[in-house]
Amino acid sequence: MSAEHDLQVACIAALERIPDIMLIRQNSGRVKVRGGYMRLAPGGTPDLQVLLPAGETLFIELKPDKPHSDKRVIERQRAWRERVTRMGHTVLELRSVQGVVDIVMQRRYAALRRAG
Repeated sequence: MSAEHDLQVACIAALERIPDIMLIRQNSGRVKVRGGYMRLAPGGTPDLQVLLPAGETLFIELKPDKPHSDKRVIERQRAWRERVTRMGHTVLELRSVQGVVDIVMQRRYAALRRAG
């Protein structure tokens, strides 16, 4: 498995313990199906989508500490991020489980306070 996959698994396990959120793991890579491959989300889609109270959504791209070697992937991710950010959504790039948990907990708390 890759360092990014290990980071995803650890983040998912940590986030699944947080109440009042919904976690969606995106898979924008190709998966093998009978007769070929299919893409489950547009290229560049971040790894995780976190739905928070009060209608807030976070898109989280996970990056392990080591540099990424495929520049095409990074360009697709940058284009996706720019497009979605222009639409008013929040896209974050995080590198650790603790960083992901901290941000989600902060945003969850703020969303619960706004919801009232």
